[in-house]
Amino acid sequence: MDMKNILTITYKVFNNDWDLLQLFLKNQGYPKYQLFGDVFLDMRSDIITLGNLISITGNLRLWECKNLKSLGSLVSVTGDLNLYNTRLKDLGKVTTIGGYLDITDSQIESLNNLKKIGGTIYLSGSKIKSFGKLSNVDFKIFPEKHKFGNKTYIYKTYPDFLYYQYCNNEPIQQKKRLLQ
Repeated sequence: MDMKNILTITYKVFNNDWDLLQLFLKNQGYPKYQLFGDVFLDMRSDIITLGNLISITGNLRLWECKNLKSLGSLVSVTGDLNLYNTRLKDLGKVTTIGGYLDITDSQIESLNNLKKIGGTIYLSGSKIKSFGKLSNVDFKIFPEKHKFGNKTYIYKTYPDFLYYQYCNNEPIQQKKRLLQ
């Protein structure tokens, strides 16, 4: 990615005001940009996409953003990504999250391109069906028991492996190497 064509913005300059930032971006022709700072947009019904936001150096909280349909161009979040109770179906282009990922009670079915989570992943009540390209979870998957389709799995995460076992009358222990 050519970083010289990406605008770098400190969120604090806009008083942590998403609407003020969007007005600025509109006047700039909606360029690709990266943000520095924590962005908390809890329960905003007017946010449908994050547009040309490429990365956030900080935390991103979109808790109960019911009309959010896309994370847009977002590729990385250095802190936590909280998508609690959203209607997103997937994580789009996101490849790395430096902190935890919370998809509790969300509609997310796939982690798509996500390769690394620096913290815990929270799955309770989510619709998750696929870990996609996930290759590393630094802490743990919570809950450690989760249902995929008609099977329930128990997870144990370690630096290079995700261990899981079926719980539905299938005592076979499975070991999936996550890192190539």
